[in-house]
Amino acid sequence: MKKILKHNSFYLIISLLNSSIAFILIPIYVTSFTVSDYGIFSLMIVFYAFLGILITGNIHSSLQTYYFDYYHDKEQLSAYFRHIFSFALLLAFFGTVFFILAGPAIFEAIFTNNYISFYPYGLIVIPSAALAGLNQIYFVLLRNSEELKKYGRLVLISVISNISLQSFFIVSLEWGVTGALLGLLLSNLILFILVLARTGIRFRIGFAPIKKSINYSLWLLPFLLVQWFLARGDRIIVENLIGLAEVGIYALLLNVAMILSVIATSMITSFRPTLFKEFKALSGEISKTVLNLFLYYLGIITITSVAIFILVQNVERFNISSRYYEIKEYILLALVLFSIRVIIRFFNEYLSFLKRSRDLTLLSLFNLFIFLFLLFIFMDQLTLPLLLKIIICCNLVLLIVTGYRCMYLLKATTVYAGK
Repeated sequence: MKKILKHNSFYLIISLLNSSIAFILIPIYVTSFTVSDYGIFSLMIVFYAFLGILITGNIHSSLQTYYFDYYHDKEQLSAYFRHIFSFALLLAFFGTVFFILAGPAIFEAIFTNNYISFYPYGLIVIPSAALAGLNQIYFVLLRNSEELKKYGRLVLISVISNISLQSFFIVSLEWGVTGALLGLLLSNLILFILVLARTGIRFRIGFAPIKKSINYSLWLLPFLLVQWFLARGDRIIVENLIGLAEVGIYALLLNVAMILSVIATSMITSFRPTLFKEFKALSGEISKTVLNLFLYYLGIITITSVAIFILVQNVERFNISSRYYEIKEYILLALVLFSIRVIIRFFNEYLSFLKRSRDLTLLSLFNLFIFLFLLFIFMDQLTLPLLLKIIICCNLVLLIVTGYRCMYLLKATTVYAGK
């Protein structure tokens, strides 16, 4: 266990660094943006995340799973990666064109405030999301191959360029939200150029070798879109039903609490090679290694939750608008929400290992149904704390159902293997 943690701790640190950009920049955002500006920026990040799922077909998720079918043969793995990347590049091109043409209509349909305009915000976000999706494919390859040095260098370049460019555009040039989005775009472009230079990929698509991967990704798309809506779509609901300024407050609250999710994702990313190998060896019962990793995972999340709560209770000490102080009232609810979500995330890894993308999708749709049902009931009296309580209830139900499903599949898979 100690050897596993020591080895994976390097990946954990790198993944944390890669995921912490938004949190490192929070002081700049809250001192440079009004509450409404921060609301606009957070809504653009919601749109960015939405595009990140669709614009490349989320094909990197299949590499994350099917890598383990090819890793024993370098030539097969190289060919598989080339087909996947080429296919994603094709999707990214047509996806970018489509969303640039459809963007103004999409913005008009989902946002109510006139300050949230497609030009220039949406126009900048679209190519940025496409580049990020392509970069992610290479990141998955490096993580699964456990190539620490290459992965670490690229992450470091991404973090430094992103923070430097956004800080320069926001603070020095005072370009506000536009500057933040431009910094993100240029950082993704720099990383994409480096990925192309390092891989030397030639455009070549063979649909036969990646047919299963495409099918897996397509089945996973509804799940990811539902997850996107449940994790980020609530900001759109706040903008429509409560107001743009409240989006800024709500977004800051969730971005602070989301540190739990960032740490959880980083830990899962660092553990995944070991975790998947342990899953493969399971025989009806949870192994000691998997249990220890889960307990370690929960321990880190608990310690981080306490630290975040203490920090937010002293928010007045920071030189920011007093409107942001409202997050003190809601931080406990937000921490409970994300604590539940990160446990669900751990269970979902087992479903991903089993390639049960249909199960993931159906569970998410079930969660979405409960959320929309409760939202419909309480829509007329919706407030930020009530919205948080609704989401907590939905995630508690999802946690119970997902845990039960994983235990059922663990036993069923073992019985099947025994036969």
